Amino acid sequence: MTFWRQTLTLIRIRADRAPVAKEIELKLEIAPESAASLLASDLLATGCREIALHATYFDTAKHELHRQGHSLRIRSSGGKTVQTVKAGDVAAGLFSRGEWELPVTGKRPMPDGRTPVSDLLAKRIDELVPLFEVPNVRNSCRLNGGNAEIEVAIDRAEAVAGDRVTRFCELELELLSGDTAALFALARKIDAVAPVRISVQSKAERGYQLLGPLPNCIKAEQATLDPCMDLPAAFAAIANSCLKQYRMNEAILLERYVPEAVHQARIGLRRLRSAMTLFKDVLTGPEAATLKDRVSDLARCLGEARDFDVLAAGAEPGPLLERLSHSRDGAHSAVQRRLKAKGTRLLLLDLSEWIADGDWRRDPATQTLRETPLCEFAANALDRLRRKTAKHGKHLASLNPEARHRVRKDAKKLRYAVEFLAPLFGEKRRRKKFSQALQSLQDDLGGLNDHASAQERLASLGLAGTAEVETFLARWNTDGLLEKAAKARHALLDVKPFWH
Repeated sequence: MTFWRQTLTLIRIRADRAPVAKEIELKLEIAPESAASLLASDLLATGCREIALHATYFDTAKHELHRQGHSLRIRSSGGKTVQTVKAGDVAAGLFSRGEWELPVTGKRPMPDGRTPVSDLLAKRIDELVPLFEVPNVRNSCRLNGGNAEIEVAIDRAEAVAGDRVTRFCELELELLSGDTAALFALARKIDAVAPVRISVQSKAERGYQLLGPLPNCIKAEQATLDPCMDLPAAFAAIANSCLKQYRMNEAILLERYVPEAVHQARIGLRRLRSAMTLFKDVLTGPEAATLKDRVSDLARCLGEARDFDVLAAGAEPGPLLERLSHSRDGAHSAVQRRLKAKGTRLLLLDLSEWIADGDWRRDPATQTLRETPLCEFAANALDRLRRKTAKHGKHLASLNPEARHRVRKDAKKLRYAVEFLAPLFGEKRRRKKFSQALQSLQDDLGGLNDHASAQERLASLGLAGTAEVETFLARWNTDGLLEKAAKARHALLDVKPFWH
């Protein structure tokens, strides 16, 4: 399976000094067959030097380093061997990650007291075992243009764990001088020669993935928030986690169609739109609305396929299933065309640049708001969304489907906001109780929405009113779902907010 990894800011900690250098890198992936075209293009006319790299990754038998967000490798190149510890999450967008390097002479890890895993390297070093290897051929060169100098590196590599192998080709653009906008401008020029996609997986993550079963989908990871973050940093962390969820499921779908990957890719886009709504007062400028519309359009394509997947899975053999299967196959083809389209690739690149360096980050009109303490912002946002859910859900049983759908959207926005912001607050037991009550409400409202969506999809196929369809739709006990949803709403309002 091929995956992508994206923009990184790496803070390197050298073996002989404190962290003083900051590297700004945009990481992309291209198809291996496109690497030759790029190397031969006018963009890289200065020529690239080639070097062979070989890395072995170590961890304990229980993968303690990986679970803590760290990686440990020993890499050899040109007769030199270096031990490297990396700390920090890999996500789409610009981020900082610690890196500690130590020259070594052997093939086993050595003690290093400067790293976050110094205790393991000092006292339990014998527990570290080699898990997988990453051989790599790198071509690199420097480009000078305008006011920027950029180092381009093309890595044609593979991760190898026993008899399991995944091959990939990464493209790394490192900014040596100039503005980060130059990285994205170069990425778009490269895309005209060799199509690129943003990358959201490190080489270490690729290797660890080989140690378990091949996933059918990737669920959302919790964004890492710190109460000391300003609002732009918090939004970036959340938005990048959403992009990562989408991209990793998109990568699965580019290899093979998996219904659950469609579902999770769509959830990633929904979460991103919810995050943009949550921080809307900070995200000024026309780009936010334009990007949100483009995300919504992509989500609709995935949503149609998801609807037909669910309907076809629930239909009995017969004319209805045959008709649904035909429509489902068409929706699957539409998804594949959409994911392979240039517009979809560039949407993710545009989002990444906007999140990392959009004009909204420097708007004088929102400077005071951007400096609002994160926990204060989070509590106010959760209060507002809870009030909306309570207000719009009054007399739920008597609401029309459109009004109920609005309540469902309110509950979904509240749920995503809780998922994003809950780690800022320490009340874990109250947080769990609130989340469970909110999940119950959303499940019941989701069942009602599934019924309404099924009616709409079947009507669009000209099947409304047939006996087979009426029997099919009767599976949903809408009266029972309404009653349960009303009770779930009251139960939610009875739970004390965990953020107070």
